Amino acid sequence: MELIALGSYKSPDVEPVNVIRVAIMKNASRRVLVYNPSSGSLTPFEADKDITDRLIQVGRILNIDLIDHLIITPKTYISFRSTKLMDELEQSLKYVPTYQVIDMIRKEEKRSLKRSWRLKRIRQKQLNKKQKRKRNLVKN
Repeated sequence: MELIALGSYKSPDVEPVNVIRVAIMKNASRRVLVYNPSSGSLTPFEADKDITDRLIQVGRILNIDLIDHLIITPKTYISFRSTKLMDELEQSLKYVPTYQVIDMIRKEEKRSLKRSWRLKRIRQKQLNKKQKRKRNLVKN
């Protein structure tokens, strides 16, 4: 466990580069963020969500997973993972590099095109069967 930054009343004063630097220096493959707000509130601020989103994306690039983000007080805590906030942030495209978004779009287009071709082949086979049945009925 490493202390990386001290925050202010409204938000953590942490830069993703410092979190990643420590993870790289420790040769980490995964991270868990822990934040103890001076306000004592367990409600994540937008800044908390934002920094988590950024660290998820940077971690993807460097292959250092962000497992969870915990907000703790002396009496209790919340987990971004258990509240499904982590899942939501992992789906976010806010800090995904543009080239990765373009790659994702191209891959989805290819999958969509393949599905379309499969549907066309299936429909064509069904149509051929119907036409063949009609011809057989006309012959009889």
